[in-house]
Amino acid sequence: MKIYEGKSSIDEDEIIRIMIRETIKEHLDKKKKLNPKGIKVLSLFFLNKVDDYLLEDGVVRQMFEEEFNNLIKNNEFQEFSSLDVKKVHSGYFSKMRRDISIEEDEDAYDLIMKDKERLLSLGEPVEFIFSHSALREGWDNPNIFNICTLAYSNSEIKKRQEIGRGLRLPINKDGDRIQDREINILTVITNESYKEYLEKLQTEYREEAGVESPPVEERKQRITIKLKNDVLQGDLFKNLWNRISPKAKYIVNIDSSKFVEQCIKEIQKIELKEPEISIKKGRVDKINSEGTEEEFIRVSDEKVKITKVINLITFIERETNLTKRTILEILKGSNNLNLLFLNPQQYAEKVTEVIKECKKTSEVNGIQYVDLNESYGIDLFREEVASYGKYVIKVQKSIYDGIIKESNIEEEFAKALDKDSRIKLFMKLPDWYIIETPAGNYTPDWAIVVERVQDSKKEEKIYFVVETKGTNEIYELRADKKIKIESAEKRFSASLINDFKFIAPVKDFESFEERL
Repeated sequence: MKIYEGKSSIDEDEIIRIMIRETIKEHLDKKKKLNPKGIKVLSLFFLNKVDDYLLEDGVVRQMFEEEFNNLIKNNEFQEFSSLDVKKVHSGYFSKMRRDISIEEDEDAYDLIMKDKERLLSLGEPVEFIFSHSALREGWDNPNIFNICTLAYSNSEIKKRQEIGRGLRLPINKDGDRIQDREINILTVITNESYKEYLEKLQTEYREEAGVESPPVEERKQRITIKLKNDVLQGDLFKNLWNRISPKAKYIVNIDSSKFVEQCIKEIQKIELKEPEISIKKGRVDKINSEGTEEEFIRVSDEKVKITKVINLITFIERETNLTKRTILEILKGSNNLNLLFLNPQQYAEKVTEVIKECKKTSEVNGIQYVDLNESYGIDLFREEVASYGKYVIKVQKSIYDGIIKESNIEEEFAKALDKDSRIKLFMKLPDWYIIETPAGNYTPDWAIVVERVQDSKKEEKIYFVVETKGTNEIYELRADKKIKIESAEKRFSASLINDFKFIAPVKDFESFEERL
């Protein structure tokens, strides 16, 4: 099996065109070799949208006919120059009767779905078949040598089902099965990365075989953790909850000049290359639940001329909700509009991304939280919470008799908290506890009550809200997570008394201790 990889940041239609061209080239190359042996070559296209092919002016139909006619004029395939492009392709879709006559619909159905012998005849001109989902199951043809997945997004058709349409021993004009390793090669043309495609396919084979598939959790394995009402009614929890339960909304005051200045500074860092599509071709001799055997055959880059025009101002305005005046001010100051003509779509997307991030950062810098005079009630805590045993950690110092972990970091952190004599109470904040931020709703991980002893005297209890992550440095987090944490820090510091602290991010208990 061979797989092509098309990868680019350019307009998706350009990628689709390259994929169609590569499929036709592969088809004609095999046709030259196999037709003289009495073997009919068929190629199958899986479409994302039916109308892309079904309509007479459908984008895929037009691309296919243009690329086919161009290729058969080349010296490499000149023996096929007399072929009529209108006759070499056909398709069957469940919605065909909507747009074409019943007679044409029935003829396509009979040829593709029923009359296998006629379709495999060298005298039948149809060689390329287009489908959406009608051919996914219950249909197979031994002479499918090429499969092209023209999906604009991830296809719902599983990869194992897709290639299953072509994993058959081909037959010749006499009906004999061909068992030749160099002939029996299925080519898959996809716009996913080579590695990603194989990994997903490998996963499907493993799931099918039951190898390393997720274990089936049985109901008897579920554990119930119970709310400790005595802790809920105690002073430790009440004092903590009184501090963190009030709800608030935020307002922002953006410094426009600083915002524009920051946008310009970041946009000037944008780097673009002349658009090109990378095509990788490899051969996989074995793929099953146990492993794969593969080798690369060639890698090539094809430069693409961008013809699509984009209204940059309108695009940015729609994506960012900024005024045209502000957008123009940013673009004029950026001094790199020449990149727009190199790759319009990518430049517009990168500029928009920069503006969105700068906007969120500016909002955090100017954010203020206003109390709403309402709070999260303790009645929201459920009396019992059930989960699978492997996710539950039994603890002593929380409002429940167990904690449901989401990671190994959380497990180790909870165990350390439970053992430390300075920790008087801790709780995993429930998902209904929400802080609104410019980057979306946010729930910190932990609320903690700490008691210090200094010079043999107990100090006032300190209340913490902590975010456990795999790092102690906030700049290492994703931009949206960073914005949420910084907003939450301002929320707590603005409305809570001095003995309350918000610490984030925290990698482990040791780093938490250092910041006590």
